[in-house]
Amino acid sequence: MSLVKRTGAVFVALLLTLTLVAPSTAHADATDDASVTNASTWIADTWKTKRNQFFAAGTTADGVIALSAANKEPDTVRSMLLDLKGRGPAYAADNPAGLAKMILTADVAGQNPRTLFGCQRDLVAELKAMVTDGPVSSGEYWGPYLIAIALTRAEEQVPDWVIDYMQAHQEGGGFGYREGNKFVADPDYTAVGISAMQLVATNDKVSATHRSAAAQSVSDAVDWSQNVLNRRSDAAGNYYWTTYSPANSTGMLASALREAGEDITSPVKFLKAQQTLTKAGGWGSELNDTKPNVMATTQAVLGIIGKGYGTAHSTQVGDLANCTNGGKPAFQTQPQSLSVDSGSSATFTAYAAGDPSPAITWQKDVKGTWTAISGANTPTLILDKVGADVNGLRVRAVASNTAGSATSSVATLAVKPVAQPSPSPSPTVKPTPPKTVYNTPGDRTVNGRNWRTTCEPYSKTTRCRTLIEATTVSQVNGRFVTSKGYVFNNLTYLPSPRSLWKTNPLGGNGKPKADVTWTAADGRTWRTECDTATTGRNGCRTYATARVIDIISRPGQPTTYRWVTKEIFNNMVQFS
Repeated sequence: MSLVKRTGAVFVALLLTLTLVAPSTAHADATDDASVTNASTWIADTWKTKRNQFFAAGTTADGVIALSAANKEPDTVRSMLLDLKGRGPAYAADNPAGLAKMILTADVAGQNPRTLFGCQRDLVAELKAMVTDGPVSSGEYWGPYLIAIALTRAEEQVPDWVIDYMQAHQEGGGFGYREGNKFVADPDYTAVGISAMQLVATNDKVSATHRSAAAQSVSDAVDWSQNVLNRRSDAAGNYYWTTYSPANSTGMLASALREAGEDITSPVKFLKAQQTLTKAGGWGSELNDTKPNVMATTQAVLGIIGKGYGTAHSTQVGDLANCTNGGKPAFQTQPQSLSVDSGSSATFTAYAAGDPSPAITWQKDVKGTWTAISGANTPTLILDKVGADVNGLRVRAVASNTAGSATSSVATLAVKPVAQPSPSPSPTVKPTPPKTVYNTPGDRTVNGRNWRTTCEPYSKTTRCRTLIEATTVSQVNGRFVTSKGYVFNNLTYLPSPRSLWKTNPLGGNGKPKADVTWTAADGRTWRTECDTATTGRNGCRTYATARVIDIISRPGQPTTYRWVTKEIFNNMVQFS
């Protein structure tokens, strides 16, 4: 049984012996459930339609934690967990922090954290072997904190060096990191520090001295978070915290504070106000952002729920490994019959538990004989642009592994005819695109900024490269150094027929409303979106995931910097 189920009351008792004041527990109102439901729906829809936005196993794990904390969208959680079975082992290999996050994620989702990757592995034992003998390179900034959380939730002892590390990275109450000889307290670190130390304080396999110190550490961190110098306020007077993203920081820290018994009414109001700005159910990554972001949403919603890395737990998805039954395949989600319009897509889904993870083969009924559908070997069967020829199609899935096989129920497809509108006449004159700093060669000053653009032929179109004069930050001999000069802004491919891009992902492979992702030879992830509110009609934008130096600026404090991983805008393609 997970330790999460029995930590809350014990920790509150420990904390009260230090503070002598019982914290308020009230924060919820009638709009909280709606906020959580809207966020959960957006996460699930994004997973189904734009899965590339969950670009790493850690991002998918954040989705599992968010939806499990909300106890919503079980089919999506199941799909994400199966995805982690495939991508998780590489993410966790030689990476104690990554392995700890997989263990934490499994436990939050009601899975056996030891067998997430299969019945023949014990992930908790593997983590213990990595960290028991002494300090290791944790692989992530939050490494020791995640290790403490994962081991405590698995009812295991936390090594002394892990606890000592966390204590050594807490000053003035706030957890953080060091830049040279300077300590920087950080809301994100403080959030995960509270969750970790809260669990350590209730871990009876940790020494009494360390448990007492951990409880005091949480009390100090709570005080730091409530200090007005360490938080900001919005126009309505509600407070929040921020580093790179106020949604992420506030969601993480508010959930940790609520786990510690604190009143989080004010930051919850801030989060709900920010959520309404996207009009989609998600949160943006920046203050007052109108574009929802996966990483921001999966962490922001934890603040509304009031549960995070320390206490979130759900049993809405059964154990996917099925180790108690020898790992034999067993369908947990059956394909459902569908009725769709002609010309649209039809999607069937069938999830099966088992170890090894069962291979899925889809079959169709051909005059009474079940025949394999070519290329259909994933839990999701997608039939594009269906027509009258497949009306009445019957399909089923077969799951098999070395322990046996199982057959799903049968689902039937009904295709409804739709009237086709008359095509609109094409304009006889093509409008000339307006001149901008991105498509016009030369030097110019716009809005007080200096720009420089050069253009050259590129295949059958023209490519323009735009630079902007700006202050940049680089790391030299362990120090962050600023300099000023012209730096790359973006590439712009001038209007050309969409058909020219049918084999180039920068143009969405020539497909309208495309959403394409790929991994380049250097290991970086790239993403192209087309014909969206951001790109406009007849256009695409491409982003690259990269490690960059981020500026952290707080009122009354010197500017600091740190390395972060995020998507960077690289280029845009315009269609004629």
